[in-house]
Amino acid sequence: MLFTSILHIFMGLLTSEEAAASSFWVMYPIFAGFLISGTFIMMKRKAAVKE
Repeated sequence: MLFTSILHIFMGLLTSEEAAASSFWVMYPIFAGFLISGTFIMMKRKAAVKE
């Protein structure tokens, strides 16, 4: 989330507001995907350790 926020701040400073706002539609779903995949990997590893 921190990295995404920093990217958005830089994009807002360097480009127009519309371009920075549209970047949310790309960056945040990618971030959510990483969160979800990380959660599944952690759950898989935890299940493997218990067995």
